Amino acid sequence: MSSLIIRLETKNDEPAYYTNRAIAWLKCENFAKAQEDCKAALRINPKFAKAYNRLSKCYIALGDLQEASMTLQKSIELEPSNAVNKKDQKHLSDLHIIETLAMKAIAEEKFEKAATNLTQLMEDCT
Repeated sequence: MSSLIIRLETKNDEPAYYTNRAIAWLKCENFAKAQEDCKAALRINPKFAKAYNRLSKCYIALGDLQEASMTLQKSIELEPSNAVNKKDQKHLSDLHIIETLAMKAIAEEKFEKAATNLTQLMEDCT
């Protein structure tokens, strides 16, 4: 599938082409390429909410929940009533809770519980 994505033409002045290709890269689990395309879309149009939303998905998949939160917040600021943003915000909030529980378990030296939480976090991020 990635050979088809690579051949997907992008118009240098149309951010939607980049975000569409980014979602395809995400499906192929090529998060770095997806991230590049989202950033390219934002260079064209810094107010393109969908690019921020998809970029937040890249950060989640790469395990950077803090950057994902900041990026998703930009999408929400641009499109506060967007249902996808709301769903993704809930998902990200759940991931933060799991991360917090894992860190607490590590601090309490409950390593089996921490491993369980971290496994769940990894599964939920991809």
